[in-house]
Amino acid sequence: RRAQVPEPTPRREQQAAQADAQQLVTQERGRMRGLALAAAGLLASVGSTLAECNNACSGHGRCGNDDVCSCYPMWGGSDCGERKCPSRLAWADIKDTTVTNREPHFYAECSGRGRCDKELGQCVCDSGFEGEACDRLSCPNNCNGHGRCELMSSANSAYDGWDADKIQVCVCDAGYEGYDCLDRKCKLGDDPISRYDSSGSAEAAEEQNVAFSVTNGFASGSTFLLEYEDWRGAKWLTRPIPVLSADGLSASFIEEALLSLPQRAIDSVTVTLGTTGAAAMDFTVTFDSTETPGNQPKLIVHTEGCSDHGCQPVYAGIRDTSVVAERGSPTVTETDGTGQRLVCSGRGKCDSEFGECRCHRGFYGHACEKQTLVL
Repeated sequence: RRAQVPEPTPRREQQAAQADAQQLVTQERGRMRGLALAAAGLLASVGSTLAECNNACSGHGRCGNDDVCSCYPMWGGSDCGERKCPSRLAWADIKDTTVTNREPHFYAECSGRGRCDKELGQCVCDSGFEGEACDRLSCPNNCNGHGRCELMSSANSAYDGWDADKIQVCVCDAGYEGYDCLDRKCKLGDDPISRYDSSGSAEAAEEQNVAFSVTNGFASGSTFLLEYEDWRGAKWLTRPIPVLSADGLSASFIEEALLSLPQRAIDSVTVTLGTTGAAAMDFTVTFDSTETPGNQPKLIVHTEGCSDHGCQPVYAGIRDTSVVAERGSPTVTETDGTGQRLVCSGRGKCDSEFGECRCHRGFYGHACEKQTLVL
């Protein structure tokens, strides 16, 4: 006899559907609980990582032991979020005697003469100081536009102090003077009343003897230049002067070369030729004018030659007929003038605003070098 299978009823079908739905809900809740726990774990892990170092060292450092940032160069602060400024030798420093071989002036941010803008990493220098690290002393008033601001090591090679490359001074243009190049120079002259030196001898003019020599003989076409510094401090070069008579050398040629210097640098001079041989020559320059009194600047002789584009002037230089390297070995021997070389000849006051002498009563001239006729 076949078993009888009860026919499903609507109630039983409803109960089965409810059981299946409950099972699905339970499974979904389990899956969601697992996802939630995983997400919580991940967030906890990330939060723990961010909390290791302040602001994750701002991207400018590495997080090290004890959650302390090790900042990259030129970055600082607890979170490496501040820029550092350049450091140079401090202008003023207290020596740490506990450190072996500690220098008197050690490195300091902004050289101890400025404030560091930690946002930009730039020094804001105190007044009177300049440079990337406030490591240079500013020139006063920027030399008033009448000079160059130079390091002491350049302006005075004899100075070798620790701050030779930190101190700056004004090197004034020709015609200007003073610590900030504000004052105009006044002309120098010889006191028109004083005509004798301290020994009672009559004042003598400056003489300078210029000599050349080579081993075998001067090459044809050899020339040289003379450089003269006038009372303003301006330096002038003559036109090329031949060294051989066959090339046009003469006393008058040298005189004309000196007298033709710009701005009437020399108004009168006498040249006397000495030896004029094939391998040696010399001449003497006498500064015999009241415009160039007293001890004159030493003439500089140029014999190296210059033929490159831009040379001013172009000249051959002195050459030996056989020895290529010889340049004449020039020498200048001075016999100092015994006259005076005073501002406004000592007979007036210098108006430094205009660079003009205000002569005392009874004297006149650009340098007050002349005396009014007394009857």
